[in-house]
Amino acid sequence: MATSIQQASARRRLIGLGSVEIGADGIRLTKLAQVAPHTSAAAVRAVHIPVMLAGAASPDNIVSMKFAVLIYNDPRLLGELPTEEFNTTMRGCLGKADGMRQRGALLDSQMLEDTSTARSIRVRKGRVEVTDGPFAEAKEVLGGFNIIEARDMDEAIALAMEFPWAATGCVEVRPVRDIESVRRTVGA
Repeated sequence: MATSIQQASARRRLIGLGSVEIGADGIRLTKLAQVAPHTSAAAVRAVHIPVMLAGAASPDNIVSMKFAVLIYNDPRLLGELPTEEFNTTMRGCLGKADGMRQRGALLDSQMLEDTSTARSIRVRKGRVEVTDGPFAEAKEVLGGFNIIEARDMDEAIALAMEFPWAATGCVEVRPVRDIESVRRTVGA
C-alpha cells in the first residue's frame, strides 16, 4: 500500500475549481473560492485531511472533472472549404467523437444551427430586448459544444485537440462548474 500512496502523492487532479493531492500522510485539498460576487478574483483555501486508506490508493481512483469544449468557427473560413473537404473533415471528427464516447471521455456532443436562427435576450433597466443572432459583427461564432470528462486541464486539452475545428476558428476548453455545489453555496 505504501508504494501506491507514494506514486499517488506525485499526482494532482483538479476537482471542480480546486485540486486534490494524495500523500502518505493524508489528502490535501485546495479549493478556489470566489471572494466577491461578479468578480473573477479567487482566494485559495487549502485543508489537509489525515486519513487511513483501506485498500490500495491509485491515481486512477481520483475523481475526474467535466469540461466544456466549445467550438467556434469563422464563417468565412468555414465557407471557403470545398464541400468534399468539409464532409471529409466532419466524418473524421464524428469518428474521433465516437471513439472518445466509447472510451467514456465524451459525455455529450451537439452542433448548433446557424446564427441566423438564434435570438438573444437582454434585460436592461427593466426593458426586455430580443434581437436576431448572438451579437453583432462576430468574427467567430459558437458552432457546437462537447462535454468531456478528463483528469485535468492537460488531458482535456489533449482530448480537445482531436477536434479539427481550430483550423477554421477556435476550440475553447473550459471547466464545468458543478451546479450542485453552487446550490449548496447559495442555499438553494
